[in-house]
Amino acid sequence: MRPPLFVALGDSLTEGVGDRTGGGRRGWAALLAPSLCAGPVRFTNLAESGAQTRDVLERQLPAALALRPDLVSVVVGVNDTLRRTFDIRDVAARLDQVYAACTGQGALLLTACLPDPGGMLGLPGALARPPARPAAAGGEHRGARPVRPVRRGASARLRGGLDWRPGDVER
Repeated sequence: MRPPLFVALGDSLTEGVGDRTGGGRRGWAALLAPSLCAGPVRFTNLAESGAQTRDVLERQLPAALALRPDLVSVVVGVNDTLRRTFDIRDVAARLDQVYAACTGQGALLLTACLPDPGGMLGLPGALARPPARPAAAGGEHRGARPVRPVRRGASARLRGGLDWRPGDVER
């Protein structure tokens, strides 16, 4: 049996900007990969600094699907919110396409919601409000909610059978 393949899609957060090691950038996904199962995990990081949802859909997704991954992470959207042309409906539609393509090919999907960038960066009131609006709209649109790991037979190769499902909400 071949080791599972984890492919990371996204922007600078996933690429590892600011997380330098001797061999370049690392990032959260590279730190997560070795802990996914007891045996070896193959890992490919396709994330790029500055990427927006359109970049993930048009460039990163085709490359990821060609690899036939077992697990795909998609963490992107902050760069979209910083553009004057930001439209939550367009971002959500592109993310829906990415998610459907990954799960349609049988990959397990990992996503994350990031905190409000205005508050996260400690921006003063007037500066914090523009980034906060898109972040709030995105959270409401995506129906973000916490998840917890549960045992599932289908994901036995990842973390000894742990699977992450949005329906398994901690209450």
